Amino acid sequence: MPRHTNNGRGRRPGRYSEQQRAARAAADARLFDQSTADLADPELIEQRIRAALSGMSPRILGYSLRNQMLLLGQAEQRGMSLRDVDTFNGWRQRGRQVRRGEQGLRIVRPVGLDQEDTDAAPDEPDRSRDTDHEQAPRVRFRFMAVFDISQTDEVVTDDDAETPCTACGAAPGTPCLDGCRCPGCTGQLDPDEQEPADVAWNRLQEQILQAGYAFSWPARPADLHGLKVRLDHDTKAVHVAMLATAGDPEATTALAVALGEILTRAEQARRRTAVAALEAAPTT
Repeated sequence: MPRHTNNGRGRRPGRYSEQQRAARAAADARLFDQSTADLADPELIEQRIRAALSGMSPRILGYSLRNQMLLLGQAEQRGMSLRDVDTFNGWRQRGRQVRRGEQGLRIVRPVGLDQEDTDAAPDEPDRSRDTDHEQAPRVRFRFMAVFDISQTDEVVTDDDAETPCTACGAAPGTPCLDGCRCPGCTGQLDPDEQEPADVAWNRLQEQILQAGYAFSWPARPADLHGLKVRLDHDTKAVHVAMLATAGDPEATTALAVALGEILTRAEQARRRTAVAALEAAPTT
């Protein structure tokens, strides 16, 4: 069978056309802008985080708040009841197969700092503008697809047959490959074995710290103003009441709303800087 070549007269089979890539980039840009608007809506954040805490896989709560807004927003538009998501290969490693023709849910992933990027697929649009916080190095983001469990089918195998490592593919009875990230090698619990509330609480705290804010816990009553969680932009502090814990849905949603405000503020600052740079640029 002759090998397919690309001699410059056309694109290789299976690649997207320029028109398809442009359409995908435009659609992803709209999704990103909608997620930015969602992050500025405290009521929407509360509604979606409560829904995620009540019946979704900890894997979803382990995503960034922006990605949770992206996932839940797309699911609402499609009328999907989101339960658990993973990549195409991730589902294969978990013994499930994405059905042919299923359309993935789009999320963003970091691919390094603001420099030439060779990690991402060429048909994925660049979203380097999403820094998500001030004062940090400019991070480049690209979109990728994940699928809900409702878009997959279980792969039927011989129950008595040994299976390879789901993370590195090492054959049954052989040591895992160097750098394997399976739970046995890392000592980490599988996401589905963790408490959803703990995953959400820890992930929110992690993102707030990454954004350059510090926690005051337990906060003084005078700093809380009667709230369980209070955000202070002047001191870049998040004041948390002593009894506010991962087991308190109200405190978790308040933490998510605080993060949404932080990210919104950072995006607004970024846009002001971009406008100022354009206005200062010399004209020809």
